[in-house]
Amino acid sequence: FYNPSKFTFSSLITDPENIEDNFRDYLAGFSDNVQQILSRMNFQAQIDRMVEAGVLYQVIVDFSAENLDMSPTHISTVDMGYIFENLVQRFSESYNEEAGAHFTSRDIIYLMCDLLMTNADLSEEDAPAKTVYDMAMGTSQMLTCMEERAKALDSTAEMICYGQEINPFTFGIAKADMLIRGGDPENMQFGNTLNDDKFSGYTFDYCISNPPFGIDWKREAADVEAEHKKGDAGRFGVGLPVKSDGQMLFMLNGLSKLKDTGR
Repeated sequence: FYNPSKFTFSSLITDPENIEDNFRDYLAGFSDNVQQILSRMNFQAQIDRMVEAGVLYQVIVDFSAENLDMSPTHISTVDMGYIFENLVQRFSESYNEEAGAHFTSRDIIYLMCDLLMTNADLSEEDAPAKTVYDMAMGTSQMLTCMEERAKALDSTAEMICYGQEINPFTFGIAKADMLIRGGDPENMQFGNTLNDDKFSGYTFDYCISNPPFGIDWKREAADVEAEHKKGDAGRFGVGLPVKSDGQMLFMLNGLSKLKDTGR
């Protein structure tokens, strides 16, 4: 990604009177792949809210502070996940929501990774790079933790991440994170996994996910039932659960994405 804008955060804060116009100019300079992320996150509306509240300039000043270096060399992706989850937890509690609906506790994720990678052989000559898939990836923290665990087991190991997410905001975070870390952002896909499978025909070495539980699949019924009729050519050939059991469809999707030796 790139940005040829004449502005940087350092230069933006030198002109408080024109902060809105200059900041929008700065954002408009980003390449198309970043523009897609900003669009998914409805970022222009966030600017409108900050302008209306009179805080846009102060927010940019705060993010320009020397002690707020959030580059990947200073703050790891996993630690950035903690920061995000802390914010989600605060706002979820303020709105009487369950924070667990938005993220999975990190100690649980690490346990999942350890279970998946017990006795894992990460140095097979025929497949030096392992693949991992999360069908409900959120901000992609499970994928990041799998990468981290693989490196801990074998410093030369390579884990290629793939994920799909239906929430546009958390998808934006996941894709931005992949861009910043130098991975392939096209491996991060937006859409409903149940009726808009972005990885049809793919199989992976690992599948790690915390799919939504306690939801129905009534909205996706027509597409799911049509795929079921394809038999083994689809993901749901073995049968369909009752309409209230959406999590079983996610389980079937995950199983369909595994290689013969997959976990």
